[in-house]
This record gives sequence, structure tokens and C-alpha cells, in this order.
Amino acid sequence: MAETATNDLKRLRETLRGSLPALSRNRADTYRLNSEALALGRTGVTYQAPREMAQLAADEVTADDAMRSVQREIHQLDEAIAKASHKGFGTRVRRSGRGER
Repeated sequence: MAETATNDLKRLRETLRGSLPALSRNRADTYRLNSEALALGRTGVTYQAPREMAQLAADEVTADDAMRSVQREIHQLDEAIAKASHKGFGTRVRRSGRGER
């Protein structure tokens, strides 16, 4: 039972890890677009309308939040997997100490 739950956690962790490259690219793209628009704005060139500038900034924050959320979830899964593995290890040690299997 515990092994099945641990395997499910590991599969979820791998799925989330697989999403990181796309999230990272999205975060980099939104950062670049927003930074370029801000840099052009500082030189006096109107790159985007104010509403579009606000959307670029919001997109950057959203992309960063999504990346951090997945990273946090992976960290939590790693902790849960470690706890589950540790509990299983303790059970195996106790059983082997009593000559059980």
C-alpha cells in the first residue's frame, strides 16, 4: 500500500519536473518581452500602450509564479517521498531484527 502511494508521488514528481523546461522558457520569454518594452520606454520610444505594458508585467509575474509553484510542489513531493521511504525502511529493519520478512 505504502509502496503504491510512493510510486504515485514519484510519477507526479516526474510529471512536474517534465513541465519545468516549458515553464522556464515561458518565464524567460515573458521577462524578455517586458524588459525590452521597459528599456524602450526609458529611451522615449513607445513600444506598447499602457494597457499592453501592464499586461506584459502581469504575464511576467504569472509565469514566475507558475514556475515557483511547481518548484515548491516538487520540493514537497520530495519530502513526502523521503518520509514514506524512511518509514518503509524502519519497518523493514524492525522485521529483519525479529527474523520476520
